[in-house]
Amino acid sequence: MVSRAIDMLREAAKVVPAVRYALGVAGVMACCALETAQAQTTCTDTPEGRVCTVQQPIISGALVDVQRQRDLGLVTVGGGCSGTLVNRFWVLTADHCVTSTGTVNGPSASLAALPITAAWSTRIVIPTRLVRNWGPTGLDVALVFLGAGDFGPANIQLFFVNDVDTSLTLTKFGRGIFAYASAGPPPVGAQQDGRFRSAVFTPSTASATAYTLPANAAGQVGNGGDSGGPDFVTAPNGVLLGIAGVQSTCAWTSRVPGMPDPPFWTWVTAIASCTSAAISTARFDIVQIIQEGSTPCAGVSAACAVLETTSLTLMLH
Repeated sequence: MVSRAIDMLREAAKVVPAVRYALGVAGVMACCALETAQAQTTCTDTPEGRVCTVQQPIISGALVDVQRQRDLGLVTVGGGCSGTLVNRFWVLTADHCVTSTGTVNGPSASLAALPITAAWSTRIVIPTRLVRNWGPTGLDVALVFLGAGDFGPANIQLFFVNDVDTSLTLTKFGRGIFAYASAGPPPVGAQQDGRFRSAVFTPSTASATAYTLPANAAGQVGNGGDSGGPDFVTAPNGVLLGIAGVQSTCAWTSRVPGMPDPPFWTWVTAIASCTSAAISTARFDIVQIIQEGSTPCAGVSAACAVLETTSLTLMLH
């Protein structure tokens, strides 16, 4: 049933041999690779859905247009964090983004305080449940369940399986601050407009659970509001190979003196690097968890549910 999809993904991944990827396969959802701003996409329809490869001349810091945000599943979590709709029912984000204290493994925020919104939809979705299996170990990763699949059919996103290392290229997406504060006079706060942007980085350090992305040659770096946003491993030919982690925290180096805290990041004037939580050690659990999904049946209660997805792990050579 999935042979054609496997063939297409092998072609997309030839640039990185002997790397495994995890893919959720849904009978009613399109199976698509990921896009970024200015991406050139080649798609082939298969019996399992549409399989796409993406050639992207990445423009660092470029705004990600609304259609491509939808293709990538980029969403806002709780009004302040970034996240990824990895299939119709599940959002991947940072654990600290779903707490009432903004700390890893802190108390869960109320579901009503965590609306999920997207630039490509007018819906404001209240989550059904949180899955925070990894916070107690210090891994800043969480899943948010949208029990009714409120945004409708969605692309299924790929997860990168191998550990991140310092030879890889990562493309970061986030909807946070895009310009630093200035000391003035008069002092001017950082600028944020809630729109997703992207930039390309090379890790300076990496382990199985975390990696650090320093400011790149263009001076770009993550910032407040990018937390929970995805980092995609990117092949030399520009193909996005899957989500490797989510932004966790940033190392600031200067701030406008005397300004209030909170808001903290509003008055930061320089950041050296940001650290992301790597998902490779949690990937198997994540893939199993996100198999849960319900499809509301026409004319009846949304409680009418069926298991919608199955999992497929590919070894690509």
